[in-house]
Amino acid sequence: MKISSLNHPLPGVFLLFLLSLLAACADTTPAGPTTPAAGPGDVSSGETVKGAPPVDADAESPAPPPSGEVARVEPTPVATGSGGLSSEEQALLDHHNRVRAEVKVAPLVWSGKLQGVAAAWGRKLVDKGCVMEHSRGSGYGENLFMGSAEYFTMVDAAKSWEGEKKYYSGAPLDGSNWYRSGHYTQMVWRETTEIGCARVTCKGSLIVICNYNPPGNFMGRKAY
Repeated sequence: MKISSLNHPLPGVFLLFLLSLLAACADTTPAGPTTPAAGPGDVSSGETVKGAPPVDADAESPAPPPSGEVARVEPTPVATGSGGLSSEEQALLDHHNRVRAEVKVAPLVWSGKLQGVAAAWGRKLVDKGCVMEHSRGSGYGENLFMGSAEYFTMVDAAKSWEGEKKYYSGAPLDGSNWYRSGHYTQMVWRETTEIGCARVTCKGSLIVICNYNPPGNFMGRKAY
């Protein structure tokens, strides 16, 4: 800034005062990042939350918002698989047992009782407006899945849970691994021997409910 550009001469004292003001207004803040450091990472699968809480208490995993759609219970398909199961149910059971065989864990058997428990909870989810919410107090392990009924099947639910395998190294469950791998670890939990699953649809959305007995996912213990 040129002082000579002013229209009127300034006394020396006032000129010094003006220069001090200009210096005070100068930006001396050093350049640097303005974004705060990232905090603890968020777990995000990029898809609707699904699966039982991988803990030994009653805590539940985050539930997605209600769909806001009119819901109806999906009729059970005609049984065409072995043991009176539908082809879709048989495929779901077979996929569980293939996943378990990969880690040398005994296969599961289908339980009509657990299937009935899953179907009853599915009807309650329908009555609630098709929220994704875990049941309480059944004493069984539980995995949930939600996706478009146009594109997904019961087997896709199992494949989705299996996808968490990459987050589990075989270590005891704790706060560092249970959230990301809990659906998978319930699938392969060594002490679990029975499974029963059901499905409901909510005007375009599919919900799959699987119950496991005995339940798994106890903190401090390995899945297999």
